Amino acid sequence: MRNKLKNEEISTLCYELGLLTAAGVTPEEGVRLLLLDSAGEGAKELLGAILAPLERGEPLSAAIAATGRFPDDMVKMLEAGEVGGSIDSTLHSLAEYYRQEAELERGLRRAVLYPAVMAAVAVAVLLVITIKVVPAFGEVFSALGAGLSTSAQLFLSAATICGYVALGIGGVLLIALACAGIAWRRGGYETMIKIFDKLFFRGNLALETARSRFASVMAMLTSSGVDPLEAMERAAASTANEKFIERARHAASMCAQGETVAAACARSGALGQMEGGLVAAGSRAGSQDKAFEEASRRSHERAEEMTERMSSRVEPIMVVFLAVVVGFELLAVMLPLLGMMSAIG
Repeated sequence: MRNKLKNEEISTLCYELGLLTAAGVTPEEGVRLLLLDSAGEGAKELLGAILAPLERGEPLSAAIAATGRFPDDMVKMLEAGEVGGSIDSTLHSLAEYYRQEAELERGLRRAVLYPAVMAAVAVAVLLVITIKVVPAFGEVFSALGAGLSTSAQLFLSAATICGYVALGIGGVLLIALACAGIAWRRGGYETMIKIFDKLFFRGNLALETARSRFASVMAMLTSSGVDPLEAMERAAASTANEKFIERARHAASMCAQGETVAAACARSGALGQMEGGLVAAGSRAGSQDKAFEEASRRSHERAEEMTERMSSRVEPIMVVFLAVVVGFELLAVMLPLLGMMSAIG
């Protein structure tokens, strides 16, 4: 019972509980119904652990926290929803929030997995060509007593050197991706966002991810009736991005000085200019929480586009790299062979 649940599992549970509580079912009865319908032993164990505190009269947030398998942010959001008396809408917001987190995680996983597979294939092909094929042709030429021209000998030597260099590059890339996979398992995809952000996105991926989370948490809290200033302070703590936390806290301080929430978020950089305009319009229309949901969705889509764009760039780079190296090595082997055949003919 120590392993944290996956984002998709959290989203599903929140969605199911949200449906039941929206229909007037209490959290205790809702968990009991889910327990009756569950088939897996793991799900029954988890739901049973949640149900026990509920039967003792504890709130859902405390029951969730007692399992030790849910994020602290989720517990805080549930507490805010219980205080605001909107547990059903909070559960639906949490379901959407963790669904988006699961989508982003899958996108990053694809961005890591494809280069890893390509690097493994490249290393395997280069290993065979460099260690087996090129030396074998050299032995054949020697056995046949065919003397290689200077240019052909240089080509063959260059192919061997090129093969070992490319093999080293592929090996380093493979090791780096393996280390990234280990970091993923230990530190979650937060670590992967930081790594990819520094290597490819110049801070934009982490920023959009943090903005998406911030806006999503703001939507949850404002819909629960939490004071905007308190909501901004809590939303600032929902991300591990230190630079963004500074922006969010600056927005909170501006809000405390009388600035509107939308203007404070836009001027501080906690939200983009367009998203700030959305929140401003939502505030005037009395649906600020919906505006924050839309802002979160847009930032999340931009983060997904970044990971997809990177994946689409990796494929041709890896293919070209492998084709050039393998083609050069095969050319270095075939040229002396063609020269021999011409001499024999």
